[in-house]
Amino acid sequence: MIKFLSEEWLAERSRLAWTAPPTLSDSTVRIQHVVTGGPDGTIHYYDDVVEGRLVTTGLGKIDDPSVTITNDWSDELAVLRGQVDPADILLAGRVVVEGDQQKLLGMVPALISPTAAQLVVDLAAITEV
Repeated sequence: MIKFLSEEWLAERSRLAWTAPPTLSDSTVRIQHVVTGGPDGTIHYYDDVVEGRLVTTGLGKIDDPSVTITNDWSDELAVLRGQVDPADILLAGRVVVEGDQQKLLGMVPALISPTAAQLVVDLAAITEV
């Protein structure tokens, strides 16, 4: 089991993403995630997606993010466990999105694809809180 939102967890997330076929070949976006309220305080991590592939991820901050997503640790965990739909927490106003929201919207088809759903299941199976 791997600790949720640890460097090792992000590396495994990246590995799993690379084993899946890309679902959006033209999507390029740099995402800064800010997860608040966790047991270890606020966690910053990032995703650099190039042509539909997660090419870099890690703890910390990324230079010049296209978009910054801020949400609560419990919501982030609930999404991973499949207990809540990400759209529900977004519509409820529990997620703050700053930056180029069009780039994020361009990824929605990939994020709701069967491939993404399987990645979440696989990652949840090895995640320790």
